[in-house]
Amino acid sequence: MQRLVAASSLLLLMGAAPAGNPNARITSLEVKFFDPETASFGPDVLKGGLYLGWNTFLAEGNGGYGRGDALVLVNVARGGDHFEIAGPLTITALTKNKLLARRSFTRIDVSKGAAARALYLQDIGCAGKIEVRAKLGDQIEIGQLDMECGE
Repeated sequence: MQRLVAASSLLLLMGAAPAGNPNARITSLEVKFFDPETASFGPDVLKGGLYLGWNTFLAEGNGGYGRGDALVLVNVARGGDHFEIAGPLTITALTKNKLLARRSFTRIDVSKGAAARALYLQDIGCAGKIEVRAKLGDQIEIGQLDMECGE
């Protein structure tokens, strides 16, 4: 019995343990703009994975919001009988190869079948083209925000 416990411990240390929830999947990638007047988030602006905006965060712009913050939401679902996604789930926002923000999540509880994780983006009002990306295992979901400003 002691040999079995020792062998199991060695396999865990060597990384031979089965991956948690290998069939997990990203079910959606959303971006919602923050409205400081109502202290709430608007609807998902990624239609077909793309948002084209002009002066979005100016009162007279596309969004009509007074600031340039947004919430990136990634929804994930479990596959099979697993109740945890080992991860990592990584959410990234980039502009012109410059990292704006990144978060990674491991051990995501999906005991209710699904879960969501978020990345908050600050002051993106006139940031230009922003790529938002969610990666879980081999699966990658990409959205594009075109946050242009001008007269």
